[in-house]
Amino acid sequence: MAGKICCFCRSILAPPYPGKERACSRCEDLKTARPLYMRFERCLGWRVTFRDLGDPSRAFREITFADSDKIEALIARTPTQMILEVRQALEQGIRAGLGAVNLTVTQDQYRKLLQR
Repeated sequence: MAGKICCFCRSILAPPYPGKERACSRCEDLKTARPLYMRFERCLGWRVTFRDLGDPSRAFREITFADSDKIEALIARTPTQMILEVRQALEQGIRAGLGAVNLTVTQDQYRKLLQR
């Protein structure tokens, strides 16, 4: 309540302490984050497509990567928290050549992925 720890993740915050609950910068980004569905398949490289879970009619860019390491790097740049089950499903999808994962992206990342 004194504002010394993040009210979401409980990490220690830097002073000054305003005497009220507050969030760290990482959790502030998560509050404005958008959920996306990312599908990937091996087809002359790795084709990655996105769909907005809140508005399925939105059109997003389709990205093609040469190898699967780029897919993992893309996911690592998002604030998505990958629990063990999701990580294993991702690895299984990469081995099989087809898979999907739910992502959480920031507003800036969301704007970059929208088709223009």
